[in-house]
Order: sequence, then C-alpha cells, then structure tokens
Amino acid sequence: MGLFDSFKTNEKQLTEFAQLLGKFDAPSFIGLAKVLCVHVFDNEHLDENGKPTPRPAEEIIEDCIIAFDQSNHKRRREIIKIMRRVVKNK
Repeated sequence: MGLFDSFKTNEKQLTEFAQLLGKFDAPSFIGLAKVLCVHVFDNEHLDENGKPTPRPAEEIIEDCIIAFDQSNHKRRREIIKIMRRVVKNK
C-alpha cells in the first residue's frame, strides 16, 4: 500500500501540488489556504489579548492537501496552474 493510496487525486498531481506548496512564501501560503477554505487560525484557543492563535503549519499543510484532494478535477487543475504562476513570478 503506497502513500497516495488513500487519495482520489493521482500521485503525479499530488506530488506537484506538494512541491509547489513548498516553494510558497507566507502570504501566498495563507492565500492558498483561504482559497481551499482551510482555517489558518484556531478560534478555540485565544492568546492573552483575546485574539485567535495561528494553527501549526503542519496542520495547515495537511488540511490543504486534503482540501485539494477533495476538490473536483477542474478546480485542482486551476489551482495547479495558479500555483505554477505564483512560483514562476517569485
């Protein structure tokens, strides 16, 4: 059983998504998380000022991969195209 067996997206597309995601800077990463409807802040845990605390990056990345995998084929293709442009224009 391989690493990608539990995903519906093919291995090549998931690998490209992960590689492109690794090249993102913080603002691009947060933007992608928002596009994928992944929460960046933990609203249940507040800091001393009463503001939500950021979630660990590992959790956000994992949720982004899951959200990408659960997207339909057309949306995944569009996300990959946009990610390529973001990385190319850095």
